[in-house]
Amino acid sequence: MFRQSGLESQHSGDDNMALFYFSHAAVFAPKSAEIQNDLGTSYERLGKFDDAEASYRKAIELDTKYLPAYFNLGSYYKNRLQYELAILYFKQRIAMGKANDPWTLKAQEEVEKVYSQAPQFKNMRTLDAAAELEHQFKEDKARGKITVSRQQQMDYRMMMDRGLVAYKAGNYGEAVECFENALMIKPNDAPAIHALERARISKRQADVKENLTKEARENRSLIMNKYLDEAKP
Repeated sequence: MFRQSGLESQHSGDDNMALFYFSHAAVFAPKSAEIQNDLGTSYERLGKFDDAEASYRKAIELDTKYLPAYFNLGSYYKNRLQYELAILYFKQRIAMGKANDPWTLKAQEEVEKVYSQAPQFKNMRTLDAAAELEHQFKEDKARGKITVSRQQQMDYRMMMDRGLVAYKAGNYGEAVECFENALMIKPNDAPAIHALERARISKRQADVKENLTKEARENRSLIMNKYLDEAKP
């Protein structure tokens, strides 16, 4: 009932009321990927971008086969100009969808748009997380559910929490290390895989920015020294 009211409010353009209904729906169905995706769209339309990203990711954590969240995350990152992540999620949507599915075709179109906006990524090799997760799911199913001890679960949660804190603080190297440790405790864990890939991409982008800044400082210093030398009597 709440979700349907939310969809109706969203369709009429009342995004605040849609968020109200979707939030209530999530209380009654906390494990619904569909409702988390709905929350993500409402948050994004209201400009609450961090909440939108978290909701889309939560949808995938709840159901790694819920395709709309992959497309929406791709669109979210494309709109934020985070092209590498956009390509990653659009390609996951393509890999998991049927070839004649209109949304698979739409995802293919979006990838081409990203390439036209950022051609440097056209030959980039991205992680095909969709296929990997599907393979892991089949392996886990074949050998039975993998369980971890209570202590391992606590260690895993601690590593994930530390990684998220480090990531939000911009300490991407530390975040990568934490998420890698989390994966050592729970191999093939989807949330840790997503978090690690995101941290690695952010670290690469930060490293590039730092190198460019360092080069700019060095060039400025050279120009200043040259100017001072020429100004000497």
